[in-house]
Amino acid sequence: MNTKNKVILFLLIIGFSLFGVIQGIVLPNIKQDEAQYVKEQQEPLTHNFEASLPYKSKYMGNASNLFNLFHSLPLSHVEKTFQLDSEMLSAKVIYNERISDIGIEKVERSVVYNATAAFALIDNLEEVQFSFLDQNYQVLRSGIQAEYEVPLSELAEVEVWEKEVQLELKDPNRVRSFLE
Repeated sequence: MNTKNKVILFLLIIGFSLFGVIQGIVLPNIKQDEAQYVKEQQEPLTHNFEASLPYKSKYMGNASNLFNLFHSLPLSHVEKTFQLDSEMLSAKVIYNERISDIGIEKVERSVVYNATAAFALIDNLEEVQFSFLDQNYQVLRSGIQAEYEVPLSELAEVEVWEKEVQLELKDPNRVRSFLE
């Protein structure tokens, strides 16, 4: 075997080895990280709020923006439809699932989180209704604002959001106080 053939064989071995490492180790790790990220986005305590910031708007009338906002928030994996009432400045999110199938604690935490996000990012939205097959929640901007010491618009900053919203939602009693 001459030198040229040895070099080609050596390069083939290196190429197949690198291909095996990429296919067997690197890509599965990337997919696992992506799956973990998607899972974290369904939990209010680990949700990356920064991913929702592009949907900030002055007006709730931009329907596609509002829909995309809710699809970037926890419970986005649950099938849903929307009803908007621009005269009442209200949005209704209609989930096609029972709370009992999702879990009451997760739903209540997500309702507070999602409503707070909607009010912080959509300036003229005054009410969000969350309708599940077995229960409904009505959340008003004034009620959410009363729970925070800072204006809702200031919550749209990631550091403030993590401190004022996500940390607060760790306490189930605090979550219930938002819904009363």
